[in-house]
Parts: sequence; structure tokens; C-alpha cells
Amino acid sequence: MFLYEYAIFKNEKLDKDGDVKEKAEVIVPITLVLARNTEQAKTMAARAIPEENVKDLDRLTVAVRPFG
Repeated sequence: MFLYEYAIFKNEKLDKDGDVKEKAEVIVPITLVLARNTEQAKTMAARAIPEENVKDLDRLTVAVRPFG
């Protein structure tokens, strides 16, 4: 097992003129998990997406990296 960390954030939403319509925000703060590999860590992170944000999947970024 290896230690990974992940965070999930929502990117800002722009209107047609390029102005910020909705600000970016952190959805899930940095979280540590034990996983066999990066793919398993990515799966664990994806499952941590709160239900109310599933409708905005196109705006979400899931960042996963090995700890350390």
C-alpha cells in the first residue's frame, strides 16, 4: 500500500463575455488515503465527490498525487 493525497475543486464558470460568473472553490480539501496504486487512489477520490456537485462534473478537477 502507498500513501496518496487528493483534492477536488470546482473551476470558475465564465459567461459568454469571459467574465467570472461563479468563482472557483475547493469541494474536497486535501485528503490522505492508502491505495495500491494511482488508479485506485483516483477511484477513491472520484467516490468522494459530494452528491450536490455531480451535476457539475465538467467543472470539477480531481487532483491526485503520491504523498511526499
